[in-house]
Amino acid sequence: MNTPEDSLEGELRALRPAAPSLRLAGRIGADLARETSAAPTSDPARRRARPRDASLWLAWGVAAAMTVAFFVRTPPSSPRPGGPATAPPPTVATGPVDQVAGTPRFLPVSTTKTLIGALDEGVVFLEDGQPARKVRYEFLDTVDLRSADAPGARVNVTYPREEIRLVPVQTY
Repeated sequence: MNTPEDSLEGELRALRPAAPSLRLAGRIGADLARETSAAPTSDPARRRARPRDASLWLAWGVAAAMTVAFFVRTPPSSPRPGGPATAPPPTVATGPVDQVAGTPRFLPVSTTKTLIGALDEGVVFLEDGQPARKVRYEFLDTVDLRSADAPGARVNVTYPREEIRLVPVQTY
C-alpha cells in the first residue's frame, strides 16, 4: 500500500549531502596532514597516558593478588611419615589470671559505647503474626583498663558491636 510516509521515505533516500566548501576542505586537509606528520610520541598528552595506564593496570593487579592472598588460606601440611617430628603443643595455664606468673592484672576503669549508625531494615512479622520494625544498630565499644600491679600501665580495647532490635508496630 502506498502511503504518504512511503513517498516521504523515497524522497529522503534520494537526498545526498552537500559537498563541503573549498575553505572547509582545505582546513580539514591541513589538519590531517599535521596529524599524520607528527609522531604519536611527540604529543605530551599521549606520551604521559601510556605509563599511567600501565601503572593503573599494575596497581589493580597487585590489589587483586593481595585480596586473593588475604582471603585464601592454604591448609597446614600434614606431617609426612619419616619426616621431622613436630614439637608438642605449648602448655596453657588454666588457672585464674592472678595465679599466672608475670601476668599483670588489668582492671576496667571506664567504658564508652558509641553509636556509629542505625539501619532500618523494614517491617518483619513475628512468629505470632504481629508486625515489628527491624532496626540494626552498629556500636563501637571502648574499654579503658589500668594495671593494678604496674602504675601508669594502661590498655584501651576497642571493638565493634552490632545489635538488632525488633520494635513493635502499632496497627489500627
